[in-house]
Amino acid sequence: GERVGARNFIWKLLLLPSAYMLRKYFLMRGFTDGFRGLVIAWLTFFTVFAKNAKLWEMGRGARNDAL
Repeated sequence: GERVGARNFIWKLLLLPSAYMLRKYFLMRGFTDGFRGLVIAWLTFFTVFAKNAKLWEMGRGARNDAL
């Protein structure tokens, strides 16, 4: 249903990019690279966020076209 879709959307758009960023910065020790490591972690966040936002947007467009 729509409720599950909304929960899945929040996970993919906010929590998943944050998890990737934290993984890159802490688990992969990006903090040892100083500012560069932080920039790479933020770029990781933005890339995952943008990818999932675009996929969500494409899915909404397909649903609207079917109506």
